[in-house]
Amino acid sequence: MQIKVLGSSSAGNGYIVEDGDRTVVLEAGFPVAEVLKRSNNVPDLLFVSHEHQDHAKYVSEYVDAGIGVVTSDECANSIGLSFVDRVKSSDVYTERVMHDPSITTECCVYTGEMGKVALLTDAREFEHFNELTH
Repeated sequence: MQIKVLGSSSAGNGYIVEDGDRTVVLEAGFPVAEVLKRSNNVPDLLFVSHEHQDHAKYVSEYVDAGIGVVTSDECANSIGLSFVDRVKSSDVYTERVMHDPSITTECCVYTGEMGKVALLTDAREFEHFNELTH
């Protein structure tokens, strides 16, 4: 598994997780073109933790490219994401964590050999560290 950091700041957040033939982009703070420059694969999924622009600015580009989005109902409603553009995944899911002033989510990616990997961003607290392997 490889994790590539596109950036992590108020200007934009983005991470690429490549595990064999599976590629997941965490956060839409960078355009699809930037992801394609840094990855050998077209992403299978995009995960968006919450609606702030540094995390969700380019969601529409991913949707237009046919990449399904995993996010919470609250985030989807806030950014105007239709039900059709959202996907359910058995290995990428959301958990609620507290964020000032709203609730955000974090992402866990299951990868057979690596165990459970989490992206936790902009959160005050998280209760599930004992469940993580990476």
